[in-house]
Amino acid sequence: MPKFVIEDTDVTTGPAQLQRNAFYRNVVPDDLNPLDLVARKILAHKFSNLHDPQNSVRQAMRDVETVACVIAGKGTLLVSHNSSFGAHGGNNQEVELATAAAFKDLRARGFVNITDYHVLSPIRKLRRTFHAEMQILKACSEHNREIQGGIIGVSKPCCGKCAKVLKAFRINFSLYSKSPIGDWVSPEIDQIKITSKSAI
Repeated sequence: MPKFVIEDTDVTTGPAQLQRNAFYRNVVPDDLNPLDLVARKILAHKFSNLHDPQNSVRQAMRDVETVACVIAGKGTLLVSHNSSFGAHGGNNQEVELATAAAFKDLRARGFVNITDYHVLSPIRKLRRTFHAEMQILKACSEHNREIQGGIIGVSKPCCGKCAKVLKAFRINFSLYSKSPIGDWVSPEIDQIKITSKSAI
């Protein structure tokens, strides 16, 4: 059962352009699934030159970007993000490097069933960017990819609209909030295939 968390804005943290960062009360490590930790590691690595790389949990909660990931098909770490149009800009190359590091770490820790990785380019529709979770669902639906274990990892709590869609497709996620949604875009899909077992 996903946990609802309460937002708290800490305006004393970080430089002026990051004062909108969202932090979440009641979140403890046990609330997170293994893929949440992978998503946070990717985000922390990507922003390690901009923020505190020693504090990846707090850093990954920053409201500057979302990374989502699943194990798709026969063992692909499928990663999505919305950084290209976020507060710091960014591009797939930075996320690719961060994902490569996370993939290498997973393999070193014995997750040999994860055979490769793929980073999605941010999906847009009419100048709006799909939330990272919705990009994952859209890509899996359009390319007929199964989501192993029906589990998605997200670097911060899902917004209410993403949570509703994930629940409708029986995709398991850890946290959600009533965060500002911005220009949320529906994935407009009919079904998602799920396998019973996951590589992680």
